[in-house]
Order: sequence, then structure tokens, then C-alpha cells
Amino acid sequence: MFFALCGIVALIGIGPFTYYSYIYTAKAIQDKPIDYQFPNWRDFKWVLLSIVSIVILDFLAFNICLRFFRPLCKEQSDLEQREKRSKKAANNMFKLVYYTCIGTWGYFILLDKRYFPSLLGGHGDLYLCHVGYPYQEPQHRTGL
Repeated sequence: MFFALCGIVALIGIGPFTYYSYIYTAKAIQDKPIDYQFPNWRDFKWVLLSIVSIVILDFLAFNICLRFFRPLCKEQSDLEQREKRSKKAANNMFKLVYYTCIGTWGYFILLDKRYFPSLLGGHGDLYLCHVGYPYQEPQHRTGL
């Protein structure tokens, strides 16, 4: 009951934000430069493809790592405990590889951006991330 009430309050609270976001977007579309293209729903195809790929990779990596960690688990007498520890190790191994790869990939995407600060290894300035907002060129608003 408590969580349902919290969910209802959250939905009511997001209503004004959604309304004003719609108004802002409609005004931005009217005032946009002639040659500017707004991002559209078809741009989410890569996100959906990535989600499916990650779920499949997670399933495969979990099963492969589970077979690897079962014989290495220090608890061999209690089979239930061994299975629990092996599943935890397999899950954490996938997380380690996934977050390392995604963090490295994101770093190299942002490395040459004009707003990536020198403190993090870039050659830009963080204050430049809002230049041209909301009509930024695609090479500045995406990882391309």
C-alpha cells in the first residue's frame, strides 16, 4: 500500500515537468533554424538494439562463468551455498567486464569533445557544453 501511494505521488509530481517539457519542445521546434534536425524516435533504435544485445550477453556470460566458478568455489560440501556463491561470482564477473568496457568506451568517445575538461584528460572546457543550446550540431550533442 505504501509503495503504491509513493508511485501515485511520483506520477502526480512528474506531471508538471512533462507538461512544461512539452511546451518547451514545441516552442523550440517553432524557433529552430531552417536546416536543423531535431532528434526523433527513430534514434532510439540503437538503444533498443543495445538493450537486447546486453541482455543476451549477460545471459551467456552468466552461464559460462557459472560453470567456471562452481568447481573453484571454496564451499564444496554445502551444494546450496556453493550454488549461491557461484551465481554471485558469475554475476559480479559480468558486471566487472561490462562496467569496465562501457566506462572505457565512454571515455574515448568524450576524449575529443570540446567540453571534456583537461582535468579528466581532455582538451576542452566544461563551460562549452551549453554552446548552441538547444540547437547544437549533431557532432557536439552525440558521441559521433
